[in-house]
Amino acid sequence: MPRQALPFSCVSCVSLFKISQTALSILLVWFVVAGVAGADSFDRYAVIIQRQPFGEPPAAPPPPTPTGEAWAKHLRLHSFYDIGDGWRVGILDNRDKSNHILAIGDKTPDGIELIAAGYASEAKDADFVATLQKGDERCDLKPSGTFTMLSAAEQRRRDTRNRRRTKPSLRPRRQKEKEPRPEPLYKGKELDTHLQEYQKELIRRNVEGEKVPLLPIPLSPESDAELVREGYLPPVDQ
Repeated sequence: MPRQALPFSCVSCVSLFKISQTALSILLVWFVVAGVAGADSFDRYAVIIQRQPFGEPPAAPPPPTPTGEAWAKHLRLHSFYDIGDGWRVGILDNRDKSNHILAIGDKTPDGIELIAAGYASEAKDADFVATLQKGDERCDLKPSGTFTMLSAAEQRRRDTRNRRRTKPSLRPRRQKEKEPRPEPLYKGKELDTHLQEYQKELIRRNVEGEKVPLLPIPLSPESDAELVREGYLPPVDQ
């Protein structure tokens, strides 16, 4: 039987299929060649990149130090004492080794003010904390050498609490006469004697194993000799 001719549409489909296969093969070969050529062409420039003709890329700048840490990290709370008229704290500035004895409201020459001082709580092992301010920044400083910068929210919270404690009553009251400021318990030579006695007691406690901060004052020759006789200090070489 003679072979029947395929319809024109079938011939067209077969032809298009063969053309598509050929085109895909040509494209595949082109991509492979282009990829190899591209790799070769990039390798030509690798030596230029390695030589760094424009120098090394700039290093990332170090993170800026917060301004609060810039002044607070150099301070050390080395002593604190109360002689009857409020806390005194001894602050050492390690930048210039300057020593400052501050009462509440006192400032150092560079504007660091003591705005609060006292124990953090009534617990026996509570830390003593001195709150310092410079400009709009505040920090809590402890004898251990650690400090904590206070956020703006914490500053507002403390200011609000302090205002509530000192807020006068709205009731009309008879105005009291201004009371005279109480006299300090010690002054003049009596104050010097009291501080010498307290300093000797602190030295005895340290020698016996209790770690307590000393007052930032030197011993008098009489106090030094007394502690030498008691065995708490070695004799001074002549």
